[in-house]
Amino acid sequence: MNKDEDFTTELLTLKKKIECLEEIFDEHQIKDSGMHDTASQILKRINNIQNLVDQIEIEIDNLEMRISAIEHMSFRLRTDGL
Repeated sequence: MNKDEDFTTELLTLKKKIECLEEIFDEHQIKDSGMHDTASQILKRINNIQNLVDQIEIEIDNLEMRISAIEHMSFRLRTDGL
């Protein structure tokens, strides 16, 4: 798999996780009108959101490392005269 496909895959993964967060937010907005959630349900939802945020941060870090590596390789190629 080439680098472009890797980036595309990682970006699609991030997009799916963000969409999941948006769905959780939308569900929360709907439930807010009823205010029937128990404390444990609220804590569970918060925990799920935090897990998704953590996963997104990891994906972003991975993308930043790849970008940095590509920039470094590009710099080396330019300084080597290729």
